[in-house]
Amino acid sequence: MEFQLSSAQSDGEVFLLDYPDDFITDKHFTERDSTFGHYANLQLKELWFDGVALFLGDFKPDTPHTMNLSSDNFFWVMSFVLDGSLTFYPDPDSEGRTLKKGVYQTFYCATTNVNMRIEEYAKIFTICLTYNFVKKILPEHLAIEDQPYTLLSTDLGDNRTKTIIQDMLRGDRPAHIRRMAIEARILDLLSMQMERMEKIHANEEILKNKDIGRLNEAKYIVEQNLRNPYSLVELARKTGLNDFKLKKGFKKLFGYTVFGYLTEIRMNKAYLLLQEGKTVSQVAEAVGYKNSQHFTVAFKKKFKVLPSKMKPD
Repeated sequence: MEFQLSSAQSDGEVFLLDYPDDFITDKHFTERDSTFGHYANLQLKELWFDGVALFLGDFKPDTPHTMNLSSDNFFWVMSFVLDGSLTFYPDPDSEGRTLKKGVYQTFYCATTNVNMRIEEYAKIFTICLTYNFVKKILPEHLAIEDQPYTLLSTDLGDNRTKTIIQDMLRGDRPAHIRRMAIEARILDLLSMQMERMEKIHANEEILKNKDIGRLNEAKYIVEQNLRNPYSLVELARKTGLNDFKLKKGFKKLFGYTVFGYLTEIRMNKAYLLLQEGKTVSQVAEAVGYKNSQHFTVAFKKKFKVLPSKMKPD
């Protein structure tokens, strides 16, 4: 098993990352650190064991840099942007998706051939699971072997996700305990993903495919307009949905009302900004609250703590 890593700035040079089949190891896990000076100044930490590989990549390019990652193997991928940002192209003809700090993306692919564009800096934590690992625990109706590439979700990471990622990155435990902890956290992430997917699967018979596409568009618009959100009437008009389908369909598909989802992602973003050391007034403005007191009330209701009491990481 191998990954091929190449750079648009390296005149076709390819670097190979080799692994045993299915990431099988005779130890609790195997670790490796690699440095690629010609590959966006990439520092890569790897850890793998039976069916699982973890990658912590730290990109510090001198200039904007495009890289290609390819493999002939199936992988279920969970990736979390810990810092900075990158633009992700799942195939050469696709429209790029810019992922920023706090974004959690899950997809699976029969083979891997993705481009990544890093403008300044990016720190990415990625979990790759092999087919033999996921087929034992995923539902039969998810025909993973039939799809060349399927994006399952791109969500703002909530506090539970952040805690799970931090726990997986801990290296201060004995090897056997560390492996058990990593496996348990992977199952936590998969169960969270399955809950989201099952909600969508259960509602596919209720909502027409065209409506699902429009509701996903509505969700994306809400995410991109935290400071100046659309009204329900404006959002319905922009997505081609009537008011009833927007309100009822959004709740069925995503588990939130439109306003409830707006509040949820505002609060999650606010939590991250406060941990970065931003002031309460700065954060309130950044997530769309004109009145800091209103923001404080909403934040305390969500997290049971005043935003002024939050301390940077």
